[in-house]
Amino acid sequence: MRNHEARVTVRICDLARQKCVEREALVDTGSTLSSITEEVRAELGLPVIASYPADPALTNPQLVDAADAILDFEGQAVPTRVIIARKFLIGLLDLEARGLVVDTRTGEVKKVPILV
Repeated sequence: MRNHEARVTVRICDLARQKCVEREALVDTGSTLSSITEEVRAELGLPVIASYPADPALTNPQLVDAADAILDFEGQAVPTRVIIARKFLIGLLDLEARGLVVDTRTGEVKKVPILV
């Protein structure tokens, strides 16, 4: 059985919602945080507010910058911390905050009850 990539259209805004852009993002359940590109961060004028050690391969941690933005997808706009990276990804925390899961058989993003 083949896994399918899940993609969503996301509206990314600064916290004041004065500037917004729309992009397609890959949903990556292996990523904890969502990420945006430096190009999007600069276009929205988002300040870098923190740096975190990150290491996708668990061998060589490097600092990555982070910013706060509003990510609006699947009918829900939620303020969130995003890392600045080469790819625009939606991570697991943003899926869970919206009560969403990915059906790996179809690549569909589906709503599920939130566990309390």
